[in-house]
Amino acid sequence: MKLWSTICGFWRQSIRRQLIAGFGLASLLLLLGFGHFLLGQQRDFMYRFGEERALSLAHALASASTSWAIANDLVGLQEVVQGFARTPDLQRAYFVTPRGEVLASTNPVEIGFFVTDPLNRDMLASTSMDALILSDQTDHINVAHPVVSGGQRLGWLRVEMTRDSAKANLAALRNSWLEFMLLAILTILLVALLLAHRLTSGLNHLMQVASKVEGGQADLRADMAREDEIGVLARHLDRMLNSLSQQERQIRNLAFYDTLTSLPNRRLLLDRLRQAMSAGKRSGRYAALMFIDLDNFKPLNDLHGHDVGDRLLIEVAKRISSCMRETDTVARFGGDEFIVMLSELTIEKETSLSQAGIVAEKIRSTLADPYYLDIPPKNEEAARQIMHHCTASIGVALFINHDIEPEELIKRADSSMYRAKETGRNRICFFDL
Repeated sequence: MKLWSTICGFWRQSIRRQLIAGFGLASLLLLLGFGHFLLGQQRDFMYRFGEERALSLAHALASASTSWAIANDLVGLQEVVQGFARTPDLQRAYFVTPRGEVLASTNPVEIGFFVTDPLNRDMLASTSMDALILSDQTDHINVAHPVVSGGQRLGWLRVEMTRDSAKANLAALRNSWLEFMLLAILTILLVALLLAHRLTSGLNHLMQVASKVEGGQADLRADMAREDEIGVLARHLDRMLNSLSQQERQIRNLAFYDTLTSLPNRRLLLDRLRQAMSAGKRSGRYAALMFIDLDNFKPLNDLHGHDVGDRLLIEVAKRISSCMRETDTVARFGGDEFIVMLSELTIEKETSLSQAGIVAEKIRSTLADPYYLDIPPKNEEAARQIMHHCTASIGVALFINHDIEPEELIKRADSSMYRAKETGRNRICFFDL
């Protein structure tokens, strides 16, 4: 336990040590993983190549043996088979009659014997007119090719090959990869050492500046002349200290407003929705929530790209906002989904439904008008403008003095919107209280 604590302390106390050890360990793991993958791919390739080579050799032997087998010329048949005896990795090749008698072989002592092993029995029992792979092992491969003439099988040509060449090549590749890996790791460690020294020297300076600023020296700046990332970081630190209050305001805007349309985002919408629900309890007035989903947005994105889709969303946001009162809220819920909240309607349900329906119809009609969108130039094409039709399906849910969560109210409007889509799109559907 004490040794482990010492190791952890040694690791945590220096980013330089972390960089060197991290680079070395990461490079070792990556090189080992890549080497394993590469050797596996090479092994599979060489095994497949050996399989194809064995099949090709069997096919060549079968083709060359056909005429001799028809003529029942055993001498010529033996010469054909013996002619392939020096083929690399060839362990044995022989011609077998349908009855299992060996008529020709690279090992002449086998001629005249009958084959009885299981592989040969399976081969002789096969009715296939194509080449067969009888066994495919790590050390060897056995294939057979029928010798056919006029649709009649004259016999089988069986080829047995070792994988000695493949294993030798793999062993040579493995040794070369180990040598390369060791050299690469040493090089990476040396580079990591140099980079760690240069990086930590700049970081130490920034740490001292940050500590002094935190201690009250607000006018202190990093003031580094370096042009690398540390220098850029120092200049950004200076700018951050100079504009902290402005950045705080920007962070607030990012937290509550959509960056594309400048509309309230989901977080601000939920906050305003809670306020409207509380106000409805006090005043007794209905309010309405509209869930708006564009009907023909994805084809535009797919055809012209997200930039043009963003232009459409900005235009949609403007059109929806133009239909609203100042007391209402228009928010972008996500993607091509927008939510409108109409507050302070009336105390009568039917009248409130009518008012919400009028506004929803105004939005639906406005969004259905054609959109004229600028297409940026691509390659040698000039900029152009397209006309796009994009309707909207709208779900509306009234609420007053509800004891439900805002998310549940949004689900009600969402389900009404899906009903509008299912009934033909470009429609308005209300949720029944």
